[in-house]
Amino acid sequence: MTNKADITDTRDTIGNILAYVAGSSADFGRTKLVKTSFFADLVYYNLYGEFVTDDRYIVQQHGPMGRVAGELTMDNSGNGYIHVSEQSGDYLCKKCIPVVSNPSLEGYSEPVKNSVEGSRLWIEPKSAAEVSEITHNLSIWDETRMFGEISKENFRLSPADCEYLKNNGIVIGDFGRKLCSVTNNLPKVINAVEYAEIDDALTQLTKMFPVDMWGEWDDCFLACADAVREVCRSEKSSPLLKKVCEYGGGMAVALAFAPNLDKWVTGVLDEYTVFFDKTSCDAAGAMGEINDLNDSAKDAVDSLMTKLRNNVLN
Repeated sequence: MTNKADITDTRDTIGNILAYVAGSSADFGRTKLVKTSFFADLVYYNLYGEFVTDDRYIVQQHGPMGRVAGELTMDNSGNGYIHVSEQSGDYLCKKCIPVVSNPSLEGYSEPVKNSVEGSRLWIEPKSAAEVSEITHNLSIWDETRMFGEISKENFRLSPADCEYLKNNGIVIGDFGRKLCSVTNNLPKVINAVEYAEIDDALTQLTKMFPVDMWGEWDDCFLACADAVREVCRSEKSSPLLKKVCEYGGGMAVALAFAPNLDKWVTGVLDEYTVFFDKTSCDAAGAMGEINDLNDSAKDAVDSLMTKLRNNVLN
């Protein structure tokens, strides 16, 4: 699964995300803007083990801030634009993206899009002071000196951190991590595992599904598991499986923001459920393809069906 957009430069990736967030939200000053990319990275790292932005974070007075995000937004307050690099022929030029241009997240994977969008929507109703205070109460804040760089390993949330974030509307649990691990790795190992192993992994995930917390979205998860099973049984699994697993990971990321953003999560997962159901049907149809019957076989089938029909009528 390609998690990032097709943008090779870290500054452009971060700039595009920040421009999208600034153009999609009202009253996003610099603090809330850079905290959106921080929480997108924090959630994504604890589900997938990597960042969305690849930024490097330092401890600042108002909480962790990405070095690149800080540079790109240095002149943002009141000016209404984000600095983004753009290739022009053989030269790399600085481009100012107006926040009103509302860049999209098209080209990013579903997990990345949901990590950014979930973080944006979660932060939007909060004040800058509230968002900063939440970061100050995470252990990541205590483990690094002021203005020091935070190692990626320190982004791994402790059980106490997870409980604190849960109370503030972000859920990072074992089920989400396990689901992301399965959906992220399955397309890579599909040719080396037996179907029974895949079925067992999905069965174990089903047992782990936290019904008490996410029960209303159980249908989407079950549709996802069914789609994975059908696709893995199909001879046409490779392209379909990659897409199904991407949406499965996107579901896990969206669910992380469910406590505060249930309407948004419902909209996302309703769309995903339709996709999973259609994929299951498509994969099952691919399995059902058989060679055309020759004339003698057709005659035998017709004779058998005639007998069965007569038996029913009599």
